[in-house]
Amino acid sequence: MTFKRLLLLAALLALLTGAGLLWQLRQQGMELRFTAEQLQQALAARPPIHKAYGPLELTLQDPRVSLSERSTRIRARLRVNVAVPSLGRSWQGDVEASSGLRYEAAEGAFYLNAPAIERISAPGMPERYATLAGQAASSALQRFYALRPVHVLEPTAKGLATRMLLREVHVHNGALVAKLGMPDISNQE
Repeated sequence: MTFKRLLLLAALLALLTGAGLLWQLRQQGMELRFTAEQLQQALAARPPIHKAYGPLELTLQDPRVSLSERSTRIRARLRVNVAVPSLGRSWQGDVEASSGLRYEAAEGAFYLNAPAIERISAPGMPERYATLAGQAASSALQRFYALRPVHVLEPTAKGLATRMLLREVHVHNGALVAKLGMPDISNQE
């Protein structure tokens, strides 16, 4: 067999493989599932978050992720240290936060989005500092996670197809589910 025939055969095989993948996506779709443990590992690998906010210095660390069947949001509990250096005071406690999820197709990456502080608890901390600490935590999480994905798809052929064909991302049955499929061109004008 000549080199040209081998090259033609390889190109034909690649074309058939791609067509098969597209047919499968069109007919059946695909799902990617990420457990709370997988998200936990991705977030735990991040360094602590530090934020200066007015008189406060805030540190958030050790996120513990949970996914609820009753919600489409990702929940996390983080340890917090709130310090007021001018007073020489600090308090330790927990922040409970929730976040949505966004997908950036060009990067093939999932990011936490629109964090909301549900509760902040630091025994002995005055209410005025608790309010500021909640605002600081919200700002810090928004900025920190906007730049750091929680999952990036692998750059394989399947990953590249996924990047182009992602339809929906939500939390279901305790797992983060990404639904994939071909766009329905019959309903487009």
